[in-house]
Amino acid sequence: MRVPSKCRPFTRSCPTSCRNRAARAIAAAASAQQTAIITGPAIGACSISRPLDSLLCCMAIFVAAAVLVSLVHTEHAARTGAYDA
Repeated sequence: MRVPSKCRPFTRSCPTSCRNRAARAIAAAASAQQTAIITGPAIGACSISRPLDSLLCCMAIFVAAAVLVSLVHTEHAARTGAYDA
């Protein structure tokens, strides 16, 4: 999902669709954080007895996170200002 660079969240000039996207992104981030806070210690307690499984699980999560981050696309606005040559 691409967010226009001219969109400034939470301003009156921002289209409603940008505000809705920002609100959904904030809600998703809060939900993911709460899930991690609750399930993290439970997974950690289960993995104490199996260190190799913990390592493999962490590597899988790291690879999944790297793939997901690589799928994020952003658009940059044209530069204007005193530093342009």
